[in-house]
Amino acid sequence: MSKGSVGRDTCFLSVMQLLLQALGLMLNVFLTRRIGPSQVGVVTLISTFFGLCAVLASGNGFVSTSRFVSEEIGRSSGNPERVLRYAGICSLLLSLLVGGSVFVLAPWLAERFLKSAALASGVRLLAVTLPFASICACLKGYFHARRRVTIPAAADAVEFLMHGAALAFGVIFLLPVGHCSLFMLIVVSMLLGQLAAFCYLGVLYLHSRRACSNACTMCLRGFAWAALPLLLNSYLTSLLSTANDALIPFTLRQFGNSTEEAFAQFGVFEALLLPALFFPAVVLGCLSSILVPELSRNRGAGSGEDAQALIGSVLRRTLRFAGFVMLLFLLYGSQIGTLIGGDAFAGRMLRILAPVIPFIYLEIVLEGILRGMGKQNFSSVNYLAEYMIRISVLLICVPIFGFYGILASYYASNVIGNLVRLWMVRRLAGGIPWGSLLLRPGIALFAAWQCGMLLCRLLRLFALPLWAEPAVFLVLGGGVYLFALRVLDSMEQQKKTRNTSLHSVSGSFTVQTAPSALPRDIPARY
Repeated sequence: MSKGSVGRDTCFLSVMQLLLQALGLMLNVFLTRRIGPSQVGVVTLISTFFGLCAVLASGNGFVSTSRFVSEEIGRSSGNPERVLRYAGICSLLLSLLVGGSVFVLAPWLAERFLKSAALASGVRLLAVTLPFASICACLKGYFHARRRVTIPAAADAVEFLMHGAALAFGVIFLLPVGHCSLFMLIVVSMLLGQLAAFCYLGVLYLHSRRACSNACTMCLRGFAWAALPLLLNSYLTSLLSTANDALIPFTLRQFGNSTEEAFAQFGVFEALLLPALFFPAVVLGCLSSILVPELSRNRGAGSGEDAQALIGSVLRRTLRFAGFVMLLFLLYGSQIGTLIGGDAFAGRMLRILAPVIPFIYLEIVLEGILRGMGKQNFSSVNYLAEYMIRISVLLICVPIFGFYGILASYYASNVIGNLVRLWMVRRLAGGIPWGSLLLRPGIALFAAWQCGMLLCRLLRLFALPLWAEPAVFLVLGGGVYLFALRVLDSMEQQKKTRNTSLHSVSGSFTVQTAPSALPRDIPARY
């Protein structure tokens, strides 16, 4: 795939995901105002539990399918259709095992974790969704590997629209009159979304599948063995993430908050703050999902130089993008927090979290690079260390400092974990040009900050709405930032060209000497 193709696919996915993220943030704001932040915290915990079950059931089927189908395509005589079949068999068996266990243990799970045995029927309904989610993940990975990124993006849109519409309808019309519980409403909306995506992907696959008679380079056992590190990585990440989320309300109560206050702060953090921070990173998530099959295909074809060039380009663009987003949240976090439905507390937290944005955004692309380069074992060990740091800081700091302890755990884990990832990727890429990664973006950020703030001070003389100043800075400051980067890159390119020319000219000034003066293979230079 050419850089242009990667760029086009990333742009398309970014537009789709930006729309979905915007709708998701609007849905969170709607739920926060309709049912309150404490109930949103409960919804977040339920969604986390469903996400854990889905990962346990699929075994990270999307990444496994995308990577191994891409490697099979990269080989001259592979059979990617059979690899998809292997992925579907493994994911389906795993989902039936996990779903059956959840179905049987539903009364115990409802009473132990949800504190209500009456919710067992909802847990059983949740188990029914798991096989559909697993097959959807495999089909999305297959279409990604085939470079038909529009299909998974459209499936995500279908799933979200069905899920969001059902949830909003139930909150408005069913929940106030007591026709269903909040938990049952969430589960039903998730089931409807998964069924819609399953039907959409299934029909498109049956319509576009390709007959292939080539011999596959791996068998079912070989696929399962190769996918095991990815499965363990996803299990480890999901279990630790779920444990971290479950500990936040618990530790906030240890600080002295009531149960309602603890869930309210947890709901604000998960439903408003994190979506706001991650909203600009949608383009990086799309790029990361494309990197996995692309780097895997390069590995299968033995094209190491192309992979190194792609890694360097991705890292450079990621840090430049993250730097400007960090500056935007540092300057206008308070206004953004108010615009997304929060209060002064939410705006202050956004400004405090702004400096960690480059590390958060780096993680998105670094994980895609590591998975595409076959470093799942390293990724798993690093995730384990990262979440151990996060949970340790959470348990120590939150009972002492309250909500600020959550921020401390977020800082510690993201900074340390992503510096380690960057070190490993630097080894894989054969060196990183730090000037293009840090120095030039830093100079451009300073120029954008000064010029943008000067213009915004002039705008404060007028009575403008709350969103006007961040929007003006986004346009004008962003324009200055891009212009400064272009000038600095052009200067660096001219410097390289001049050095190359001087080196070429100096190499041309040679003289003939007597055989006794110098060895024949060493020219004398002026």
